[in-house]
Amino acid sequence: MKKQYYFLFIALLSVVLTGCIHDHPDGVGNRELSLQWQSEHPGELTDIHLWVFGADRLLKESRTFATLDEAQGVRLTLPAEACTLVTATCPASHYSLGNVKTGETTLDGLFITPNDASSNPPHIQSGVVGVTADAQTARITPVRVLSELQFTIRNIPSDVVKVRAEVLNCARGFYPGVNRLEKTMETVALGEIVPAGGKAEFPLRRLMPVVSSAEVRAMEEAEYDTRMAVHMTYSNGETLTFEVSAPPMKNNGSYTASTEYGQLEKDVVLELTPINGWTESDAVKGNIELK
Repeated sequence: MKKQYYFLFIALLSVVLTGCIHDHPDGVGNRELSLQWQSEHPGELTDIHLWVFGADRLLKESRTFATLDEAQGVRLTLPAEACTLVTATCPASHYSLGNVKTGETTLDGLFITPNDASSNPPHIQSGVVGVTADAQTARITPVRVLSELQFTIRNIPSDVVKVRAEVLNCARGFYPGVNRLEKTMETVALGEIVPAGGKAEFPLRRLMPVVSSAEVRAMEEAEYDTRMAVHMTYSNGETLTFEVSAPPMKNNGSYTASTEYGQLEKDVVLELTPINGWTESDAVKGNIELK
């Protein structure tokens, strides 16, 4: 009889151990991770996407939150192993995600791009935080991805009936998991203005930071100029294009460009500097790599 009880005990123990291994693959247990969010612009945190990548850099879980209140203090049940949390505000009406699949999408493969780069889309806020295996709280501090630009041309002659401007080398999109811009360039229209009182003042626009051409990157320059084109249409139907160069626009920065009509010359690139009109309104606290 004792022998029968012994074999019964061994059989039950085997079932219990099998169940434990099934619940916790590789012997790793679960832990609860509380999320705390901080932002300089909390009102922009809507349509929040959260992606959890494991130590193997593969997507393990994704969540979405409509508002910051909904996301604040959320507790995630995760394996007790190191992971990376990636977040981005990404309203579907303005931005597109790549083909995101659990177990397949990699940390450096997650990609976000504006549906229309010239539509003045709302700000994206994005952040990345590494979480250790024993952490119980993760503090996420997303920052703005886009730049802001306001451009003005003064003392325009009366025979100029229309002014159009564009930024020629904005990034097409970015990879939030690795804080890196897409190298492909996108032209972003700043708009078309009928001069009033000799001035064309373009509204402030939100746009991706700038990247360089392949030739400039090959030279390993540390920073890339912002390149703009200005198209002037005159009363006789003629249109002239002028080129403008300015220091690079970084993510989370707000910039103002101002110039005189007389400084624009055909076939000559006007270089704007802090001396003659290119200013940065606030210290930039961006984290998106320009390479």
